[in-house]
Amino acid sequence: MRVFMRRRRLGNPITILIAVGVLLLALIAGILLFLHFSKPKETDPSGGKVSDVSSGTYLFMIDDQGFPLAEARIIFMNYECLNEKVYCSILGEGFWSSIVAREQDHNVSFAEYIKDYCVLPELVCVKALTMMAADLEITVPEEDKTYLEAATNQFYNNLSTAEKETLGVSYETCYKTFEDYYLAHLVMEYYSKDVNREISDEAARVAVVREIRIHDKDRALEAYKLIKEEGKNFDTVLNDYDESKDEILNRYVKRQDHTDQYNEIVFALQENDLSTVFQDGEDYLIVKCIDSFDDKATAENKSAMVDEMIYNAWYDDYQEYMKDKKTRLNKTAYDSVVFTYQEEIDASDFFEIYDKYVAQLYK
Repeated sequence: MRVFMRRRRLGNPITILIAVGVLLLALIAGILLFLHFSKPKETDPSGGKVSDVSSGTYLFMIDDQGFPLAEARIIFMNYECLNEKVYCSILGEGFWSSIVAREQDHNVSFAEYIKDYCVLPELVCVKALTMMAADLEITVPEEDKTYLEAATNQFYNNLSTAEKETLGVSYETCYKTFEDYYLAHLVMEYYSKDVNREISDEAARVAVVREIRIHDKDRALEAYKLIKEEGKNFDTVLNDYDESKDEILNRYVKRQDHTDQYNEIVFALQENDLSTVFQDGEDYLIVKCIDSFDDKATAENKSAMVDEMIYNAWYDDYQEYMKDKKTRLNKTAYDSVVFTYQEEIDASDFFEIYDKYVAQLYK
């Protein structure tokens, strides 16, 4: 089970602005998983106000429980370095200040997007889950602490002197960060222990198809006749008739993304089969099957379906827990976290090490 939607990257760098815009719209609509938390000084999940805490060594407080700024810096820096590896060589060292979207009257920079919509919500969630762990008397088993220590040893020893100074962290802080993420997992596991993780290949099956999407039924029938009766090449007809204005040729389709009618028709096709003309929304489709069962995509979809069921299992309890909680942000500390390219800083392996040592405990 994945702990969080971590290592978020914004898709193909060529379409980065569009991708980020779509993600932000999803966030505003409340669709994107895990990002159901407030931006600084706005509204928290419980409907209460997020107020400013301008003193102390915490990034934020949930009621009287604080999340240490030193721990937060580890996660902030990991996100910073991971994104720099992807985008710095493409967009330049100043990419953090690039405007990637606009929300109401506010331009959102790349740095604000990562801070406000990725890292801060994740840290709030981690802290809340560790508080739930305390209430449930869930602790890290003694036999698992060896793995946390191994992860901490590698991460801390990998840090350069400059990185340790920038982060301001100790060995104990690093250990606590790994421990908090693992405790968060244990709480999710507690609430999702009754979830049936067995999903059939058929339910998760991903097929690879090509579609000709046409607005007018008569024109769709004309295209179908060219392929079926006159033997014209499917791709040639697709090029001449398709009105989707979509450059995607091979489509990886899964049942949860489509209507029952679409699934009934398309998932009955075998390799090289051609569907009849059928309506899908406002368009008429002709579908050719390229591969009726893509092994890799099906396995990935099965994992994603299990993750979603697990998420649904614990998130209701989490929301109920947070309903009466008050989240207060240390704005001074938050504003001190500034994403700027620093060549000598490369502390990007926290989650890689977590996966290596800790995630194996529940994979």
